[in-house]
Formats: sequence, structure tokens, C-alpha cells
Amino acid sequence: MAETESLMTKEGDCWSSSLPSRRSKIVSAQEAILLIKDGDTVATGGFCGAAPKLSIFVIENKIEAYNFPQGVISHMFRHIAAHKPRTITTIGLETIVDPRYGGGKANRMTTEDLVEFITFDGKEYLAYKTFHIDVAFCAVPYLMKTETLLWRRKP
Repeated sequence: MAETESLMTKEGDCWSSSLPSRRSKIVSAQEAILLIKDGDTVATGGFCGAAPKLSIFVIENKIEAYNFPQGVISHMFRHIAAHKPRTITTIGLETIVDPRYGGGKANRMTTEDLVEFITFDGKEYLAYKTFHIDVAFCAVPYLMKTETLLWRRKP
């Protein structure tokens, strides 16, 4: 931890790495929002947890949104990074993420089915489809109290 702390420096309201070969991916929430383009898929930790103002857009049907269990999201992110097509689990069965009860869609604008009900050997599962992520927001409370970390994959 001490080695990591010595590599991090604060620049204004943001922290950045002093590693010479890497450009910092840490920006303020305001800077992060300016990087989002029309059509981008934005991922947050929890339901708009790292970006609470996004919930207004969800409620007003201005953006598509899904509400999946946090543990499933963690596994999905790992599967997305590994280019796997699905995250298969029993988590979410007979809840709002089960496609028989809404499929985790958070509003009327959200229409694509990302969760499938499947069975293997007579046991029920949910298969969460993975998808491309353009921008990810996550809270970084141990580095910054009110800022957001943004990752953006270059096309």
C-alpha cells in the first residue's frame, strides 16, 4: 500500500498516477460526464450508485437502464473483460431480474432482454448477456471523498 500511495499524487480535485508510462485515467465527475458520447454504454456500481444523478434520467425515461444484483454485476464485468457471452447463476431467480418478472429493466425505455431463464440438468438458472461497456463510473472513497473514477476504452 505504501508503494502505491507514493505513486499517487493529487492534482486539484483529482488523484493521478506518477507512473511515467501510463496516462492517468482518474478524472473528476464533471470531466467524466463530458467524455460520454451519445450511444455510449455507461456502467455504474450498484443502481446509479457511483453516479446518483443518472437516476433522474432513468426515472424520466431518457436513458435505458437495468438493475442487476451487485454480485452478478461484479461477475458480469469480469466476463465482459474476458469476452464471455453470458454470466450464468441462480442469483436473481424469482426477483425483478428474472425475465418472468421484468428482467431487471428499470424503466419503459429499456426494452432489450439481457436476462434469459434457462435450465441445466433440471435446475433453473438465469443467463445474463454480457455487453460492450464504453464508460464505467465507480466511487473511489479511499482516494477521494466526492470524486469519481472513469475508465474509457479507446475504440
